[in-house]
Amino acid sequence: MPRCCESCERGFAFLRPVAVIPLEQLDSVLLRAHREVMSHARRFRVAYTLVALSIFVIGLVMSFNAAKLEPLLLQPHWLAANFLIGTPIAIGLNAMGLQLAASMLGNPVSYSTAFRTCCIATASNVLPIPAGTIFHTSALISHGSKALSSGLVILMGNIMFLSLALVLTGSILSTIHLFSGMLVIAAGFLGLGISLIGLVRLASHTFIAAYIAVSSARIFFTAARIQLSFFALSVPISLLDAGVFTGAAALGAAAVILPSGLGISESLAALTATALKHSSASAFIAIALNNLIALIFAGCMGFLLSVLRR
Repeated sequence: MPRCCESCERGFAFLRPVAVIPLEQLDSVLLRAHREVMSHARRFRVAYTLVALSIFVIGLVMSFNAAKLEPLLLQPHWLAANFLIGTPIAIGLNAMGLQLAASMLGNPVSYSTAFRTCCIATASNVLPIPAGTIFHTSALISHGSKALSSGLVILMGNIMFLSLALVLTGSILSTIHLFSGMLVIAAGFLGLGISLIGLVRLASHTFIAAYIAVSSARIFFTAARIQLSFFALSVPISLLDAGVFTGAAALGAAAVILPSGLGISESLAALTATALKHSSASAFIAIALNNLIALIFAGCMGFLLSVLRR
């Protein structure tokens, strides 16, 4: 058996006995799972990163050539607006979601801690591991929550965000391709139902309603940031049209096996643009700019907040 296959088998061996493990032992299993996934990612991080960068760089070069755009002709004021306004608000809303998750479990987290955690988690997405989930879950555990409930509330929150993005994408897509749009909407509502079933066991309806509101606001600002990225390419696009790409952005973020989902979000956005008769090249570049701005801001802010904390 190849070495990588043996490593994968060892890394995910903890999944076999989960069905017969008593509930009180699941916390230790989940903690070990985190360690195994991170160990696997470290061992093969070079291979994963090369795959992601290959997809990303090739797609970016082809997109610039197809769109006949020069990197130096980008509109810097729209990029600055995304960096200084859109991205901080988006990460701030993510921090509010983490605070709500902590409150659901009865172990509140301060906003400053939540914001710093979200910055570090976003910047750490350059690693081929589910950094966001790991850092958010670890923050809850460090404040007294159990690993099982912490992992569950973060997972359900991620599913909710993705599902709402798919519902929005499907709703806009259905105006052009009814069948495809309805399929995306159905997938979104299925995920939304799963997340609600998971959260209703952990929190009151008031907390869940607040969680939905924060996730919806995150979707809105994701669309606004994408719109700013299109403006930076001198491509006029409405906020509603920009909203159709939120599903691609969310799905790319969910592809945690590749660093920051590089190449995944952009490729999905290009496919979506083709279906909507937009420029696929411009869509690829806009989502790429969006992701890079988030990584740069989160990296700088996470480093600064960590230094200030010390």
